[in-house]
Amino acid sequence: MKKHIFLLIASLFSLSLLSQQNESIIINGKIVVDSTAIEHAHIINKTTLKGTISNKSGVFKLPIRVGDTLFVSHINFEKKEYL
Repeated sequence: MKKHIFLLIASLFSLSLLSQQNESIIINGKIVVDSTAIEHAHIINKTTLKGTISNKSGVFKLPIRVGDTLFVSHINFEKKEYL
């Protein structure tokens, strides 16, 4: 059975501030499974249709806004959506 991909998001600004301004911010995140970084995971903002791919360390950057949905996929893992 395929494992789920877990998304760790770091460096988020205050969501209340963000929602008042309705501006996008760039999140820095890392894709890990069982403490192992996942390279080449696809991270897509389904609201804006912008995406990126995690690097060798599992790290990625992507612009988001409050209410956006992130879609994460990798060939060896189940696909997952995050609100």
